[in-house]
Amino acid sequence: MALFCWSTSSLSNSRHHGISASIRYNAPPHVIELLLENDTTKERKTLFTDSMYGQVPLHVACRCNLNPDSLRLLLHYDVDKKCVMLQDNADRLPLHVAYVFCPKASASTGTVSEQHRQQSTIELLLHAMIHGRMERVGLLNWKHDMHAFLERLGVQERDSNAADKLEMTCQVLNMLLERAILLELAIWKASCCSVCNDDNEQGDDITSYNMATISVRDLAEDFKRERRIKSGAEMIIPGVLSFLEDEPIMALLEEMGY
Repeated sequence: MALFCWSTSSLSNSRHHGISASIRYNAPPHVIELLLENDTTKERKTLFTDSMYGQVPLHVACRCNLNPDSLRLLLHYDVDKKCVMLQDNADRLPLHVAYVFCPKASASTGTVSEQHRQQSTIELLLHAMIHGRMERVGLLNWKHDMHAFLERLGVQERDSNAADKLEMTCQVLNMLLERAILLELAIWKASCCSVCNDDNEQGDDITSYNMATISVRDLAEDFKRERRIKSGAEMIIPGVLSFLEDEPIMALLEEMGY
């Protein structure tokens, strides 16, 4: 394999052609970091610059099976983890591209280093998609993100191996989304019951008319909407979910044989 010497002129050339070109030339992590550091725009536009096929640098990194340390830098500088949600011209997310272009190397066909790199790529992408996202965007936006991931991962794929992995990933995301929704509903119901119980405990002078009024109010849309907002789910669920987020990632990696 020919060695590419990263001189000062090489770095200057990389700045001119963009970070995607550097990734295609297998630039070492320190070069990737320098390019990212030199992007002083508020949202680091370098991360969102299209290259061939409408792919941002994260897509290109997955297509080229980039060194995990360099991939970690791309994800680290994308503070809000927006790149993992972007689709290329073929409607593929970066994870989708990784499934297609970084298939698991078997013990007979791949070195230990290749196997570790591929596992690390998938794990880093899943972690960016799932872990801590609710704490960054809030419960409502988190649910929107999960639905968006599920929709975009549902793109048909001709590669059977990648298609199987996409299906597994969708199952895991669905399971996590269902858990969060069930927890939200449980907190909401407990909040409704708590308010009704507080009203019932105001004193012995409460009448059967008031009890009937509470029952009707409990079913009223405005009351349920108010309790959903004030239930505390936005505060409680992120703390609970943090204990659950690693579980689906590990389960998925194991199911895929990594």
